[in-house]
Amino acid sequence: MGFWDDKMSALAEVSDARVDEALERVHLASSSGLATLWRRELDFLFALNSNDPTVTALKLLDGVNRKNLIERYRQYRRLSLQPMDHPIFAWAEICFAAHTNDIARGTDIAEEASAKFPHRYELVASHVRFLSLNRLSTNKAIQRCNSFLEQFHDRPGAWHAASLFSRNWKGKDYLGQFASSIQSRFPDTNVGKAIQRDLAVRHGNLHAALNLAREVVAFDPDSGLAWYELASIEKELEHNESAAKNIELALRVQPFNQDFLEVARDLLDRLEDSALKTKLLTAASRN
Repeated sequence: MGFWDDKMSALAEVSDARVDEALERVHLASSSGLATLWRRELDFLFALNSNDPTVTALKLLDGVNRKNLIERYRQYRRLSLQPMDHPIFAWAEICFAAHTNDIARGTDIAEEASAKFPHRYELVASHVRFLSLNRLSTNKAIQRCNSFLEQFHDRPGAWHAASLFSRNWKGKDYLGQFASSIQSRFPDTNVGKAIQRDLAVRHGNLHAALNLAREVVAFDPDSGLAWYELASIEKELEHNESAAKNIELALRVQPFNQDFLEVARDLLDRLEDSALKTKLLTAASRN
């Protein structure tokens, strides 16, 4: 091998190392509880202009909406990637299943993937999420969630995710239990403020919840969930114009979320401003 061959090989190794490092940072950001951090790390990864198939898969997932979903999935399938060959390929399959509301397929892939890659936060979290969506699997979801929290007990995002999953569970005051753990473990984090917001809503303290929701979204503006929670509180307070603007921002981030779309539809019946109504209608239909 000549000098230039050695040089190009060394550069390729450096490039691969940078991509691997960036992928790991994306992975760690996914459990931070901060969508804005995850978005920043993802943008950094994309800026490396790598042709690595894991990066290509993430790019195809990024910005998916109802209009481009089928084409994006076709492009993904043309890559001929096997879900269990890499955690990101499994994650991509799980995301496409979620986008098409295929809970059974999403559950099966998440279960298999989280068993093969047990250290991957996003795969284990997805398994708990899909189990929670199936009301017949509530007990299994709770058991899986307990093991999920034991494994990722030091990740703020894990506890926040668990509090969200528990909204689908009936019976005990799961929100109160998770709130207590979050406030003791992560009192000064954005996740801590988010759980305070949720408790304020539960207790009917909507004005306090509104202030907390504004703090949460100011710190994490790339979180579709944060915009949704703010819009939902504003809707309850009949701040309909502000709620409409904020749910539109939520839909930009998570265009497939049925809860977001439901709030948007409710607001359409309340709005008097025709321009704002048209903008929201366009956002809901576009997504």
